[in-house]
Amino acid sequence: MNVPTFNLDGQTALVTGAGRGIGKAIAIGLAQSGSDVVLVSRTMKEIEETAAYIYEQTGRKALALTADVTSREQLEETFREAISEMGSLDILVNNAGMNIRTPALEVTDEQWETIMQTNLKSAFFASQLAGQHMKERGTGKIINISSVGGAYGFADRRRIWRDQSCVNSYDQSARTGMGKVWNPCQFSRAMVFPNTFD
Repeated sequence: MNVPTFNLDGQTALVTGAGRGIGKAIAIGLAQSGSDVVLVSRTMKEIEETAAYIYEQTGRKALALTADVTSREQLEETFREAISEMGSLDILVNNAGMNIRTPALEVTDEQWETIMQTNLKSAFFASQLAGQHMKERGTGKIINISSVGGAYGFADRRRIWRDQSCVNSYDQSARTGMGKVWNPCQFSRAMVFPNTFD
């Protein structure tokens, strides 16, 4: 994987949904740029394999932690362990997410709750936990992975996009109107809008 030439030596990044796909690629890219990485996923086998690959290919420290990111209690434990093991946290990448290929008129309460908790609740509370740590340190970066579907929607897709729209609005408010609340110490935020992929 070719990454831009920037240096993250001495920094630590935590990536949710790091077991496969975009999250895995982000974790590897961060390590190639010099960052130690905390990989978070529900599936230990996937992140253990990615952690081993990162160490073998880059020599960077990679910590694999399992967590259900929809659980605030598990998120809190994950951040405690990550900061304890790595010493600090400089970068959070909220990548964990899912979609449900169901027409809007057929969505159930259970499907709605599952996707909102996975895509929106997890990003909010992970940002809160990271933000508390970054406030104490006076520096940090939070990156939210959304989707072009959340910005524009796709009429031909059998998916729920409203959750990603909520993520987009939350991120925008955190960077603008709520900036004084979220960001008293000037840690930075960014959002990435990947397209659909196989």
